[in-house]
Amino acid sequence: MPDGDVGQDAPIADAAIASLREFARAGKPFFLATGFHKPHVPLTAPKKYFDMFDPAAMTLPPDFDTEPRHLPGYPADEFRQNIDLYAGRSFTVLEAREAMRAYYACMAYMDAQVGRVLDALTAAGLDRNTIVVLWGDHGWHLSEKGMWAKGTLFEVSARGPLFIADPRMRTAGTTTRRTVEYVDMYPTLTDLCGLPKPAWTEGASLRPLLENPDAAWDRPARTFAVRNWAIGRSVRTERWRYTEWDEGRGGRALFDHDNDPHEMRNLAEGEAHKQTVDAMRKLLR
Repeated sequence: MPDGDVGQDAPIADAAIASLREFARAGKPFFLATGFHKPHVPLTAPKKYFDMFDPAAMTLPPDFDTEPRHLPGYPADEFRQNIDLYAGRSFTVLEAREAMRAYYACMAYMDAQVGRVLDALTAAGLDRNTIVVLWGDHGWHLSEKGMWAKGTLFEVSARGPLFIADPRMRTAGTTTRRTVEYVDMYPTLTDLCGLPKPAWTEGASLRPLLENPDAAWDRPARTFAVRNWAIGRSVRTERWRYTEWDEGRGGRALFDHDNDPHEMRNLAEGEAHKQTVDAMRKLLR
């Protein structure tokens, strides 16, 4: 975009800032949802954010490929075409690095808008008694296994960002290894806000993890995707990801994230990990 273009998300930040000022004047409890578009495709942002990154410095992932390929030992439905960027064609290393640069530029642009909103929260005197949640609805492939897309059950697509800041908590800036789901967000916010939890909610409040990131937690995360009119179902614990396509008829996958964070070895078949597969199948069901 030209230097003078503020981009798609700056006006959204402007509206959020105006709302915060109104809330501060009203002096009442409030809820504000601000939905930014970036880094959604198309990967466009004001030029100054592109200038922050050198495409030659972009590091390709260990499982980089120039297009999606049905790798031996993987279910075919684990892979999808690059309809978002490359429309199914092969692409070069140079193109990959340029696309990564564009993605990072979009992230930096969106991050700057989040910063503007948070600065306005502080300027309005609301930062000391406001819970802030930043999350995205999914991850995205950046050439891992040749894909540039969401909609897979690999970790880079199924896992999304989640930050929760409650000024009453003493664990600010810490992270947790526990596995949570976005279905946990509603009961978490009702709990933190002192509101009753409706009986129909399926998730669990994350308050124990906000108070102690190392607290005991045995809830896995489940993710679903559709491919060729069949459903893929995946379950993630702190160590393992297990996936079945079409109830297993389309294949299955097991990845050990302690030893294989890039999911380059499918361990689902054979006897070596049968007990783990059986345990993960129970969690999935």
